[in-house]
Amino acid sequence: MSEENEENDKEIIIKLAKTLVKLDESSEENIEEERKCSCGNTVSTNAKYCDKCGRKLTLKEKPKVIIKKIQLI
Repeated sequence: MSEENEENDKEIIIKLAKTLVKLDESSEENIEEERKCSCGNTVSTNAKYCDKCGRKLTLKEKPKVIIKKIQLI
């Protein structure tokens, strides 16, 4: 592989990593403070039970973004 191709690959990888970081940061900003129970009631994201129907609510975990170091040969 030529040095020019290696540099292009490194630039692409760096841009992708920066984009992933931006996406992760923006998803943190867009965290909703309310959600809907299956009965239709609006509840807090931290609520463990619906205050209208009493249904147990489960918290949805945010997917994690893992960035690994890639070594070009």
